[in-house]
Amino acid sequence: SPKGSAFLHVKQPVQKFIYPAVIDDGPGPTPFTRAFVWQGTNDPSAMIALHDAVQWRAKRGDAQIMRYMSGVAERGGLSVAAMWGTSLMPPDVEERQQMQASMANVRVPCGCAGETRCPADPSALSAQIVREVNTWVPIGEYAGPGRGLWVRISASVYNEVGDFELFGRALLKALGHSGGRGEVGGEVGV
Repeated sequence: SPKGSAFLHVKQPVQKFIYPAVIDDGPGPTPFTRAFVWQGTNDPSAMIALHDAVQWRAKRGDAQIMRYMSGVAERGGLSVAAMWGTSLMPPDVEERQQMQASMANVRVPCGCAGETRCPADPSALSAQIVREVNTWVPIGEYAGPGRGLWVRISASVYNEVGDFELFGRALLKALGHSGGRGEVGGEVGV
């Protein structure tokens, strides 16, 4: 379902202790449901889609969904690492499959001999990419200062490898690279 939708199950004896951030008095069979039924000016689209999202997930099954997401993360991570001329962490494929679910950790092409100097503030680099291509991926140091920057890219059911490549090109552009090392997906210009 879209972001912003969820369902909350609260046992009846403790419902009197649970309140929404915005309290309303809409229609509903109990004070608890009336308080949660309408959250002011929130867009109800996410809640409307929730039923179909739950059915879609039930039809495919969690195992198939996780296989898809972890496969996209692995292929996308490999594609970005090739584009940047860097590596994934951990380097062993089986170890990555066991510990990363639907995420990939890829070393950012900066901070090593002959590479672009890493930005002083990795969060500013993330913010720049958000402004330029409207996508956010956490960027940070691993194992302390001076050991390089890493990104942790995650996949969901609506992602594909091209989404990873879009981010990869945007990061290269933000770092001032004129072209990717592996040139996956063409020019850096996003």
